[in-house]
Amino acid sequence: MIAPLPLVSAEAVQQVLARFDQIRTPAVMDAPPVIAVVGAFSRGKSALINALIDLPLLPVHALPATALPTRLHYAPTLAASLRFADHDQPLSLDALPDLSRDHDPTGWAAALEIDIGCPSDLLAGGIVLLDTPGIDTAQAAPLVIADDVAALIAVVAADPPLSAAEALLFADVCPRVPLTVWVQTRADTLSPADLETATRFNQDAIRQVTVGADTLHSRLFSLSSRTGDGLADFRAELQRFSSDDLQLMRRVSHLTQARTDAQPLLLRLSDDRRALDAIRTQISAAQTTFELDLDEIQAATLATLAHLSEYVLGNLSMLIYRTEPLALSGSAGLALADGALSACRDELRHALTGALLASRRTLLTTLDSVLAVDDFPSPPAVLLPDPARQTITVRIGSRQRFGLAQIDVDQTVNAYRQAVSHRADLYAAVLAPLCDHAFEQWQAQSAGWFTDQRQTIAAQIAMTETLLSALRVWF
Repeated sequence: MIAPLPLVSAEAVQQVLARFDQIRTPAVMDAPPVIAVVGAFSRGKSALINALIDLPLLPVHALPATALPTRLHYAPTLAASLRFADHDQPLSLDALPDLSRDHDPTGWAAALEIDIGCPSDLLAGGIVLLDTPGIDTAQAAPLVIADDVAALIAVVAADPPLSAAEALLFADVCPRVPLTVWVQTRADTLSPADLETATRFNQDAIRQVTVGADTLHSRLFSLSSRTGDGLADFRAELQRFSSDDLQLMRRVSHLTQARTDAQPLLLRLSDDRRALDAIRTQISAAQTTFELDLDEIQAATLATLAHLSEYVLGNLSMLIYRTEPLALSGSAGLALADGALSACRDELRHALTGALLASRRTLLTTLDSVLAVDDFPSPPAVLLPDPARQTITVRIGSRQRFGLAQIDVDQTVNAYRQAVSHRADLYAAVLAPLCDHAFEQWQAQSAGWFTDQRQTIAAQIAMTETLLSALRVWF
């Protein structure tokens, strides 16, 4: 039977379709757009957010401070809560600094994130800011590329500047979010000359990160969260994009990314469809060729019998000419004819078996490129009967020559040729239905085998067509 082909699985297509379905859910389509603030630890992400909302809410330490993702949205009054998988728990703002320490005073370690509502003009338009752990931590990447994230604020520092490891991480996550805005913090910690050098270095590194990426920004905003220098320009840049703009960009980005992810699968399915069609065509062609081969083998079998008979008769003729013809009369001559046909039978059995095996090998070789053939029916063993032993009168004429009674050798040869030819005709008449029966059985077995293969291929084609149709809806 057909070995399992490396076709695209229905599960793989269902995963892609599930992604398209997920994009259309209200949870993704209608959720407020999130701007995730992302960067390596201690690059000033939390201090930047405090400066943007003009409130000293988030803890800032020399060591990594963001223990949990922190989501900030607009609210008329300040309020915070710990969000768990199944409930929210009110949180005192005074406890925020403790959540970045090594102890667990409020059982926060099992929480998913911190949610803070605050009266900020930047958030009043409907966007949400997300403070993330360092991009070099395991928790950061899933947050950055979550479905509700519409933009990134990519934070690098003037001192130290962007490292190769940071650049690789940004290169991985930035192309997967529709908008990236780059910020260089700690601009106040360097002299003007050193700041210019650091800015130029970071700008060059950012260009390398964004090569080929569908990002709207490679410009670098340089600012100081402590002094506020450059903050107004950066805040104005963020306010260029309304909540609706970001939400639309996010929807388009998700659909584009999903289609990009699905494109290789669609191409593979199309290749599978063409490959299955080619296999089906080759199976049908192989069956037609195989059945023609059997017809030719059967015709060749009878032709071989006649050929071998003529070959033996040639030898018989020479024997008669060299032997006393009188010795060939009666049973001796008939035995010679029977022996000739027995020799033909042995040669014929060998030729027939070889032809059937060769036909099967040819078929398997033909199909080997598209199928793992291991159970095609074996050829039948055609049992050839002994030549029929019937009494045949061989009349030997005589004539007088020089007064002596001599046997006419030519007449003797012709008589024996007729006898052997008659025996060959009778044997062919017996052999033909035996071959017919054996070949018909083998053809029936092979036809069943070919039908099974075509049904399997047809089922795979139907499944592939179904998967193709389901994917093409999105293209």
